[in-house]
Amino acid sequence: MIALLDTTNEAARLLKPKLNERLPQTALEIFASYPALRQRLCQLDEAQVLTILAADSHEQLQQFRELRRLFADMPIVLILPDTAPETIRLGHRLSPRFVSSRGANLNDLVMVVARMNAILP
Repeated sequence: MIALLDTTNEAARLLKPKLNERLPQTALEIFASYPALRQRLCQLDEAQVLTILAADSHEQLQQFRELRRLFADMPIVLILPDTAPETIRLGHRLSPRFVSSRGANLNDLVMVVARMNAILP
């Protein structure tokens, strides 16, 4: 299963159809809020979920960090709002398996997600 936190992020909006096209047999659940994502992830086996977090700002990255324990054993793909050194430092504190940024090639991101999804138990 792939969980996508979509808080009106443009990259996340563009990513959804690409993921559905590339991984039609994979459950893709979209969450519009942190509480909804947190509640659903608490119900699942962490080893079977790939989480995509798309941050619009440094504040959102900080909010993701507050949920870090929830993501501890879960593979994370992180979409950063920019490539400033401080943003990258904040993002790496989440220990993502893959980092991209807004405006980057989404086809590369979809390919990485497809490969990561293939090795989930």
